This record gives sequence, C-alpha cells and structure tokens, in this order.
Amino acid sequence: MKYTSTIEIPKAEAKAHQKFLDKSYKDYEKNEECERTEDTIATYSTVFKNKGIGVDIKVCGGQPPYIDAVVFNVSKDNQVNEVWTEMYPLEDMSDKLLGKYEFEEDGDEYVVIVKGV
Repeated sequence: MKYTSTIEIPKAEAKAHQKFLDKSYKDYEKNEECERTEDTIATYSTVFKNKGIGVDIKVCGGQPPYIDAVVFNVSKDNQVNEVWTEMYPLEDMSDKLLGKYEFEEDGDEYVVIVKGV
C-alpha cells in the first residue's frame, strides 16, 4: 500500500534555506577549508499516524551542508521510540529541500512531499 504525507513550508523560509544550501555548497566547492558546522538548521516533520511512523526532513550544516531525511517509530502517546532507517529521495536531493522523498517498509511505500506555500 502507498501512504503519502505533505509538509508545507512558507515559501520565504524554504527559499532562505535553499539559498543557504546553494551558497554554502558553492563556497565549499571553492574552499574545502570553509567553516564546518554539523548543526541542524531546521527540522520539518510529519507522522503517518495510521502506521506509527514519523519522518524528519532536516536542513543541516556541514561541509557541504545537506538535507537529512530520517524515519522513526512513534508510539500511540506520540513519543519517538527509535530511529530505524533513512529515507531516500526520488532524485539526488541531498542539497534540495523541496521535493519528494520515499522509503519502503514491509511492502508498503511511504512518500513525503515537501513543498513551499
């Protein structure tokens, strides 16, 4: 079965994050000695409640900065139990925030669409 969830991010916020990803990536390509930070800049989350699965899409600093998509189990009382896999974007999106991410588990397909509104 296929499950889909959408994360909506204000356009201005998405644009600012993408500018950070683009600029920092270009700076990194020019100068590998640029300042390194592994901090999470922003996290956007969704939960497939019927399946008890949550997803975080994170904008992360680094050398170069990147997008980290993480899947985790969510209990009935909304507590995160365990991070258990990473999502894989449909395209190479390690430096793109907006788009479609997917993963499979036990024959089910999960799709998260991140869009600017």
